[in-house]
Amino acid sequence: MSDLVKASAPKVKRVAILARNDLYPLALGNEFEKSVKKRGFEMVYFEKYAIGTLDHASAITQIRAAKPDWIIVTGYTLMGGIEAVAKIRAYETPLGRHTMIAALSAHAPEQERDNCLAAGMDDYMMKPIDIKVLHEFLRKYAPAGLVKQDAIAPQ
Repeated sequence: MSDLVKASAPKVKRVAILARNDLYPLALGNEFEKSVKKRGFEMVYFEKYAIGTLDHASAITQIRAAKPDWIIVTGYTLMGGIEAVAKIRAYETPLGRHTMIAALSAHAPEQERDNCLAAGMDDYMMKPIDIKVLHEFLRKYAPAGLVKQDAIAPQ
């Protein structure tokens, strides 16, 4: 994924990672950290949160202050993700802002997709990620000029 972002979104420089401190989600976070550093991204935030954490306000405040271009979150449960979207939407609506948010889930039923969209997420992707789907997602949601339109030709 780091290669895709590097190739298609060259203005992305700063990365934040929020990883659940559990075997698989933390391993993903650590691998993402190695990957983004190897490709020359600046790691501006890496936090491990405890299993069962319901309040991510402190982490969100720190991430906001770090001003990353790309945020990677591992280990969010569906309910945690829906609650996080509700908090983000409540914060930004009075400001007239709208941050694009997409859910990424594995083995999820269609109802999960509907729940995510109803909660205020803009889109939904299912693992395993199809490179063409991810590329189109980046083209669709990245800020104007952020993604090079010819960086990766869908196959």
